[in-house]
This record gives sequence, structure tokens and C-alpha cells, in this order.
Amino acid sequence: MKCLMFLFLIAPLTVRAEPIQKMLRSMSAGFELGGSIDFMISDQETHANGMGLGSQWGIFAVTNRKGTDWNFKLRLDSVGLHEEAWSNSAVKSLEQDWLMLGFNVENRTDKKNYLYFWEAGIGYGIGGSSEIFMSTSTVDAAVSKLETDTASNFFLSGGVGFKKKYQNRFSIFTSMRTFFIFGKPYSAVPFQGTSLYPIPFLFSLGVEYQL
Repeated sequence: MKCLMFLFLIAPLTVRAEPIQKMLRSMSAGFELGGSIDFMISDQETHANGMGLGSQWGIFAVTNRKGTDWNFKLRLDSVGLHEEAWSNSAVKSLEQDWLMLGFNVENRTDKKNYLYFWEAGIGYGIGGSSEIFMSTSTVDAAVSKLETDTASNFFLSGGVGFKKKYQNRFSIFTSMRTFFIFGKPYSAVPFQGTSLYPIPFLFSLGVEYQL
């Protein structure tokens, strides 16, 4: 009798778990690591246009829906940008750091043993601590380090790439992405109201595993 009651109680849970298990089996998870080429555009007053190299890594989960080229991807990326000023400015170099959570749509095209894809989405970037190196004048003076905070804000992102499947469930892929973050990149003085626009190009190599 107790066994029958137990089966009666867990049966609905088993039925409800089947769609979840089916959904998980149709998903993939991945990890990527890479760098970036970063550009900075500033207003005429700040005069801190420049470029540099940064780093980034990320993890993601993506659906593998049958019968369609469209899928959904949830991303978590850690991005560290760095720019060296081109011009003779008091600002010598800039850094920005974000932990970025994004929701993307992904479109795939299968050609000649490779799977090409592009993705676009929106998310929220949580700013971390960053450093700005600047001098007291535009001439070669002593350079000081200013520790500040990268501003948190919403962003738009997009990218392209291709992957190749190995074994049965593993794929290796490479991609190039960029993003645009809304608002000013710094939340602390003296740059919290300054018009600075970082434009990064993120390159990565990663591995994906089908669950």
C-alpha cells in the first residue's frame, strides 16, 4: 500500500520532468577564451582617442532545435578592454572591465562539414574596477594611476563564427563579436560625465559540448 502511495505521489513529478529532460538533451554548453582589439572614440575636450589589446573569456548555453536554423543562447562573458591614447593628451591609457550577461538569438547555416553562425542579442554589463593612466599636462610629465569604476549598463551585441564537430558531441569553434554599451563607460570622477565610446572586436576560440 505504501509503495502504491509513493508511486502515486512521484508519478506527476516524473511526467513534469520529461519535458525538462528533453529540453536539456537538445542543448549545448560551451567555453571560449580569446582577446580583443579595442578602439576608443572620445569628445574633443577629452581628446583620448586610441586603441589597444584586451582579453575576454565566456561560457554559454545554446539550444539545438530541430527543424529550424534559429536558436537561443544565454551568455556570461568577462571582458577587459585596454586602449592607449593616440594623440598628445593628458590621458595616456584607459581600461574598462565588465561581467556581461546576455540573451542572444543564433542563426546557423550548415555548409561543407562546417556550421556557420551569426548571433545578436541584448544584455546587462556589470562594471568592475579599472585603471586610467594620465599626466598633469599634454607634454611628457609624470604619469599617475587613477583607480576608478567601470559603469554598469545595458548593451547590444552581435557576432559571427563557424564550428566543426569532432567525435559525436564535441565541436570546436572560432568567433568574432562586438558590443555597444549604453551610457558612459565610467561611473566615478573625473570621467563619469565624459563622452567616451569603446568599440571592441572580440576574437575567441572555444569548445562546445552537446548535452
